[in-house]
Amino acid sequence: MFTAEVSFLYKQPGKIKEGSIVPKNDRISVSVIKRLPRYYRFLGELSQQGIERISSRELSDRMKLTASQIRQDLNCFGGFGQQGYGYNVAELRGEIGRILGVDRQFGTIIIGAGNLGRAIAAHINFSTRGCRLTAIFDIDPALNGRQVGELTVRPMTALEDFCREERPLAAVLCIPKSETQQVADQLTRLGIRAIWNFSHYDLSGYEGMIVENVHLGDSLLTLTYGLNSLIPRSEHHEIERKYLIRRPTDDELSAVNGIKRTDIVQTYLSVPENGARRRVRKRGTDSAGWTYTYTEKTDVSFGDRIENEREISRSEYESLIKESSPDRPPIVKSRYVFDYRGQFFELDIYDFSDEYATLEIELESIGDEVFLPPYINVVRDVTGDKRYNNSELARTRSLIP
Repeated sequence: MFTAEVSFLYKQPGKIKEGSIVPKNDRISVSVIKRLPRYYRFLGELSQQGIERISSRELSDRMKLTASQIRQDLNCFGGFGQQGYGYNVAELRGEIGRILGVDRQFGTIIIGAGNLGRAIAAHINFSTRGCRLTAIFDIDPALNGRQVGELTVRPMTALEDFCREERPLAAVLCIPKSETQQVADQLTRLGIRAIWNFSHYDLSGYEGMIVENVHLGDSLLTLTYGLNSLIPRSEHHEIERKYLIRRPTDDELSAVNGIKRTDIVQTYLSVPENGARRRVRKRGTDSAGWTYTYTEKTDVSFGDRIENEREISRSEYESLIKESSPDRPPIVKSRYVFDYRGQFFELDIYDFSDEYATLEIELESIGDEVFLPPYINVVRDVTGDKRYNNSELARTRSLIP
């Protein structure tokens, strides 16, 4: 990836001197350079839509940048646009294309013909981005001779002769981290001037070499940062598996070591605009007393939902049940909880079914393996099947498979 100390010296309109490392007061900032491809892409889309001219304000609305930022960026490369007219879309895109070098068609090779290397060769249009893909190499003899698009995988032993004959200027690295430095050193000796590096190893320190270190995982972490900010940690992510099972007999349940029973009366409330499922629950026994909770659930993905739950007073409970859903009578069930092989299970027996019950387990992650007890007779996995959500069971009063 470009660092804050790497920049390009602009000499003439439409041209950049490749690979120049210059004093800070003479340079074009990296942030400006990284916005140029976006300008080029957006202008291409405008051109395809038949739009011939656009103002900096209109362009800013589309790109989610300020008009001032756009004008400052373009002024780094000379005068573009006319006051009162805006920018000629085709001409501006052509100028930015020349600044980016898309018309140069730099010879480019790929090192590494594994899954990533083949995907890049097949799905990146190099020719529209200033590069001409000429060869792909791999050290694995099993891949030699394999066809990747219009190219044939060559052995690494052929790299030196190829570079001397064809003189490519750019290389794409799709190789293991452990081999990156050695291969990069070899490419430098063979005249490569730019490296697009996907190897998870940050290359640096090459004088006169342009290096773009790409870490796809960093982009994913940026996404998870956004999710982390969007979803407060106080919310509980429930990752569960649910099974429809044959209803165990009372004798079978009493034989389970450490099993405990709790009675539950669950009332579903009217659904708000966001689609969240709301309920109030009365839980406990007459002898031990009752607790009251309010729960709100929102589905995120298959088997994964956000759950907010808080304890409420009896008076608040009695007030909320007045908002009960008219088509979902309260569910009355007995919940049996027990541990098997370090996993915590909840078995619900409903007052409306003598034949079936449900079994749930909450997992730490979606990929965790479930160890079902041998005394549980599973009919089928009903995870994600909305017919077996308690809110739906309140309506249908049925556990038919």
